[in-house]
Amino acid sequence: MKNYIHNFFDKFEYPEEAKVVLTEAFDKIYNCENAWKYFDALIKNYEATDSFSVGETLNDATLAAREAGILDDQGTFLIFCCYSKHLFDMYVKNGIDTKIWYDSVADLKYKAIECYKVRGYWGSFVSGWFPGFFSLDRFALGRLQFEKSAYGEQKIVYNKHGLNIKHGDPVLDVHIPSSGRMPYEEVLASYKMAYEFFPEYRINGLLPICAGSWLLHKSVFDSVKKGTNVDKFINDYDIITAWDTPEFPDCWRLFDMEYTGNPDDLPSDGSLRRGIVEHLKNGGIMGEAFGIVIFDGEKVVNDGGYNL
Repeated sequence: MKNYIHNFFDKFEYPEEAKVVLTEAFDKIYNCENAWKYFDALIKNYEATDSFSVGETLNDATLAAREAGILDDQGTFLIFCCYSKHLFDMYVKNGIDTKIWYDSVADLKYKAIECYKVRGYWGSFVSGWFPGFFSLDRFALGRLQFEKSAYGEQKIVYNKHGLNIKHGDPVLDVHIPSSGRMPYEEVLASYKMAYEFFPEYRINGLLPICAGSWLLHKSVFDSVKKGTNVDKFINDYDIITAWDTPEFPDCWRLFDMEYTGNPDDLPSDGSLRRGIVEHLKNGGIMGEAFGIVIFDGEKVVNDGGYNL
């Protein structure tokens, strides 16, 4: 495992500082007998069963970090770096393209970079997000990530295009990794990849794709420049429900910092950032929304648009 991790950060092209810091952090765990016992047991269990307890993984990785004298968020991050080795074998065993493995595991890098920007250290303060990749429930397909899920809205049935989707019905959830620009052409290409990858989620030849995100909230829809990639992405969704989050807990996702309550503290580079800052200065409230796209293998077939 030591050789694997020493090569891991080069393979995924981490920033040079991250390579040094995270390799040193791993070595502290590896060279500490009490710390490595936790990691070794977790890794061996994953290899033997193709599964793991999320709670036990995060708990024991945290205990290992404390034994080794590194940050908790580095311990919980590094255990998933270790899990990626067996995850590769699981992809091979299940006949899944290993390019998808690479793109999926690359999400650890994106989260490490986010952590550095937001918190000032290398690791991840959202390691609880990673398990979906390692249980073969979430996959990176092109620019977007797709997760096996169920329609979460309890009261509103989606009844369009010959579909009748109600609470608990199987759907895909889509996620947007923080890996740079999101050209609309790449969004459509990802939908097409998901259509081919998840045939069991099609209904009468149509693939329902759901998203719950701050990006779909009316505040973003009103703030984004029309005709941009983000605007096109939002406009594909039939918005089912929305809710306000005045404390703006998702601030770090867009601004690389927690919200202080003062919009003047937020960076204003980029049109979306400027739009949201202006929205907040005018007394606007942020929030989240849940919506659905219907894809027929070539195109989005629902009307979309912000209809709440």
